[in-house]
Amino acid sequence: MKFAVFAVSTALVVGGLGCSRLDYFNAEIESVSPDSTAITYDSYRNRKVLIKLSPGNGNPALSWATLYSEIPDSSFKKNRLSPYAADPEGLKQFLDAAFDKSMVSITRDRRTLQTIKKVAEIYGVSAATILATILGEHTFNVSLTDDVQNLVGAAPGWATAWAKKFSTVAFGMGTSLVEILAKPEFDGCRNPVKVTNEADRWECYNNVWGAKFSGQVDPNSPVGMKWPSGGLRTVFFNPTGVGRTYGLGQLDPQRALMVADRVRDLGGLPMITIEDPQRIYETIINPNTGLHYVAANIRLAIERYADLANFDISANPGLSATLYNLGHEKTRALTRYQENLALLKKGQPVGLPFENYYGWYVNTRIADIQRVVDTGR
Repeated sequence: MKFAVFAVSTALVVGGLGCSRLDYFNAEIESVSPDSTAITYDSYRNRKVLIKLSPGNGNPALSWATLYSEIPDSSFKKNRLSPYAADPEGLKQFLDAAFDKSMVSITRDRRTLQTIKKVAEIYGVSAATILATILGEHTFNVSLTDDVQNLVGAAPGWATAWAKKFSTVAFGMGTSLVEILAKPEFDGCRNPVKVTNEADRWECYNNVWGAKFSGQVDPNSPVGMKWPSGGLRTVFFNPTGVGRTYGLGQLDPQRALMVADRVRDLGGLPMITIEDPQRIYETIINPNTGLHYVAANIRLAIERYADLANFDISANPGLSATLYNLGHEKTRALTRYQENLALLKKGQPVGLPFENYYGWYVNTRIADIQRVVDTGR
């Protein structure tokens, strides 16, 4: 099967576990399995093959016996699950219970499932992948046990309070984030020729902030004050002081900003910007709008792995959920591409992207997720 590559257009869901039609253009490439002889150094380097990954778990390091050890030590989840460090069966029971509670909360409100299906079609990803990603977040990070639609009513009040704290944090150096990003150091991020979308723009902002601001002395400060240490996400998008993801999809506000242009263009929602932080928080807390940003971020990860690493991961919800959980999919895809070039040059097979503990668990429950998508219960 052949496609055309480098720019990915909106796709229509064609059914199955995350199977979406990826529409490419600009060059002919062939969709192949990971063991295909068509995968050579030249075909991979020149992006003439698209390696399609199947549904299901493929990470050889993961099993119920190893799952706890594969959770990063720095993660708060490690402490939460520590009673089951040597009890794989207990760990499974705990995670399954959290998963089932979250599933009930979503399925008892048919409007939420209908919205998931709607945004799946708009952004060209499967409803099963969106639901899997949400359930993964609430299984490992927070417990979704309340009526989902309660978030709709709570969104304005929470957003107002968080936006005020956003302003307080942003003015810690006497300078708002809007003013910081207007500085000449960030001019390259606003170059319309080199930076054509919000995802690349915010990655540029992050890189410049990390290289020239984070933890460094402000040369314009008369008392030699230092800019706050940490990424933009940590410094400016953590109004509660205890977490940086919000709403049904546990969205990072910065990740929402990264897909604001495609949500505007495809979903028809108003553009969110840092000039109006209250709108950012209200938008991602409200499931009716926040789900657009969840779907758009999943789509972004699928596109980047296709365009940059020559992998079609769209049929594997666990892989998409892994990237949603980890972020930095552009860097990960480019790293995978370079590593595979080195392997192929030595005559070795390509290395495949694998799900992490989060995506692995999602894939173990994918039959239940697909059933709910298909039947509503």
